[in-house]
Amino acid sequence: MVCNIAEGCSKKGTVVGKSNLLTALGSAGECCAVLDCVSLSGRVEQQDKLRRIGAMLFKLSN
Repeated sequence: MVCNIAEGCSKKGTVVGKSNLLTALGSAGECCAVLDCVSLSGRVEQQDKLRRIGAMLFKLSN
């Protein structure tokens, strides 16, 4: 996810950059889903962070 964000931002305004940001958005969703399946302290807080990251990625990719 982090590498796709970095690559997407470095190619901002291009089709490839948008694609990288959308891939990162999908990865954030996948990470959030994995956290649904495990029992860890701090899980809910981490999911909240991933949702905020997802919202930022959505805006950046449009």
